[in-house]
Amino acid sequence: LKLFASVFLNNLLPVFVNGQKAITNLEAFFSKEQMANNDELRNHVSRLTRCLPNNVTVEMGLALHEVSQTLAGTSFNTFDEFRQAVQEDKVPVNFVNLWSKFLDQYGFRGEGELDVSYQRYTENPSMLLEQVYSMNKQHDHGTNPLELHHRAIQEREEAYEHLYKLACNERRGREFKRNYQAMMTIGGYREVHKFYAVKTLSYLRGYILEYGQQLVTSKMIQNANEIFDLTLDNLRLLMNNPEAQADIPLLRSTNLKPQNLFKSWTTTPRLIDSRGRILSRKPINLPPNQHAGLAVSPGTAIGKVKILHSINHKPLHPGEILVAPAADPRWAPPF
Repeated sequence: LKLFASVFLNNLLPVFVNGQKAITNLEAFFSKEQMANNDELRNHVSRLTRCLPNNVTVEMGLALHEVSQTLAGTSFNTFDEFRQAVQEDKVPVNFVNLWSKFLDQYGFRGEGELDVSYQRYTENPSMLLEQVYSMNKQHDHGTNPLELHHRAIQEREEAYEHLYKLACNERRGREFKRNYQAMMTIGGYREVHKFYAVKTLSYLRGYILEYGQQLVTSKMIQNANEIFDLTLDNLRLLMNNPEAQADIPLLRSTNLKPQNLFKSWTTTPRLIDSRGRILSRKPINLPPNQHAGLAVSPGTAIGKVKILHSINHKPLHPGEILVAPAADPRWAPPF
């Protein structure tokens, strides 16, 4: 943890800040007046920051798509049938090789990955296998993530050429080019700090579970994962006073109260002040079958709405608009 903190403060944070600064400079390069009535200009600016190199989240999604492509030509009628075939090693050799490679690179990630108590993909591959199965089924819909990725890169490059000419006309071409080059060099690293934070937490999870297994052996807890229900003070108490074992059920129950309350919330608060007050916008009165929320991507789109309560809730097909309780990088594979 100390090593990660040092690397984060001295290396990752400066890269992130300067990369975001370059992106912000480019997005604000043209005035609001210029953007107001010029749809073409707005579209070019929005495409300028797409598919930057070295984005680990995008690379993870593309790698998972590559895994799914090895299943082309197979005929698994249900996910359970596919999962059983994987367990019995009755899948193509290319799938086995790429699947192992993917888990080696990204297996330390998982749903709720910033919480050390959550399982990782290496512990429960089913979370990912269901996404692979869904992606393979979606091939018939005519959408290839790799082709979309390359198309977005081409659109970004075309947008840069167009905007660079406009900047040169305003005698600001050198400034525009400098910010673009900075964005291309380090802007894509905006996810890397979380990538290594999650990897560090994965190592920490392993150490904690090893100690949890010791408590299981000592018959203090029944399952190694129950150690995540205890605080550090609880563990110190158990180490110094083994007779406190009888208090473990009460300690776990007390510690889990806030977590159980959080799980009962239908939506996650976006802002909580220092006094614990939840600050939110006034609800919008909408007609039936209409939804309002916050967009995670720029632009305007029209399509069928698909409401997902979890990543593997149901397949997301091309042209559908994802509506979810929240979105973070773990949602990248469904795209």
